[in-house]
Amino acid sequence: MAQILERLRAQVLAMAELHRALALHPGQDIPLSDHLRRVAGSAALTSPGRVLLHQELADDCAVRPEAVLPLGQIVSEAMTNALKHAKPRSAMVQIAVRCWRDDLNRVCVEVADNGPGLAPDAASSNSLGLRLIRQLARKAGGAAEFVSTKTGLRVLVRIPRHPPSGAWS
Repeated sequence: MAQILERLRAQVLAMAELHRALALHPGQDIPLSDHLRRVAGSAALTSPGRVLLHQELADDCAVRPEAVLPLGQIVSEAMTNALKHAKPRSAMVQIAVRCWRDDLNRVCVEVADNGPGLAPDAASSNSLGLRLIRQLARKAGGAAEFVSTKTGLRVLVRIPRHPPSGAWS
């Protein structure tokens, strides 16, 4: 129960910070790095002593305001799934959260872990967590990709600089 309350508290704080960023940058793209840093840090705090968190968040990762919340939720969901599926439950989980611009000027957000990866057919399945990440990526104007190996899972979301019309409606 304490973990659930801590996670809810972290989400409320992330929302408050998002509102602050929106007030500071009206009508402008929002710097994503600070928001993702807070979201990832808060998610790691829900399992004290179990998460080795590595963050590489480039300063040029700014997105339209409508994309910030879904991208933060993707990071939170991917980290929660990594902790949930770690074996054994007491195992130290290494999670890397990255944000950068690629050669096509897309914002890329990645969450990678050292867990067991997905079951062979899971990436194409309709599991709730994967479905949620796919929907959130579409809401942000991008797409989610899942790369699973025996050394972990990598969730990668790419957001075009100016997503297609109607992506945020």
